[in-house]
Amino acid sequence: MKRGKIDRGELAKSSVLIILGAIIILVLSNFFVEVINELARSLNVSSVWLSMVISPIAAELEEKISAYKLTISSKGGGSIAVYSFIGSKIENNTLLLGINRFAFSRSKYLPLVN
Repeated sequence: MKRGKIDRGELAKSSVLIILGAIIILVLSNFFVEVINELARSLNVSSVWLSMVISPIAAELEEKISAYKLTISSKGGGSIAVYSFIGSKIENNTLLLGINRFAFSRSKYLPLVN
């Protein structure tokens, strides 16, 4: 494939994979929300807080796989993978939770404990 040229076969394959991924997300999202709610009730924590902790694990799975491959394939890749992982966790735990808490600070809909 030349640079700048779009391969129609690759475009069709990518489109099918995106649509398939969207369908899988739509089908499983209700189950995921139910599991988060049940787990939050059993742990006596807010389901919003729990989803902010658990959802990034699934959302960043591709990043974790890439970090694992980088660690195996490169001598210095382990350090880069660890820094990337730690940076991702810092972002999720400070920025996202801070924004949510600030945005809903006067709201009764975001308690930290049920």
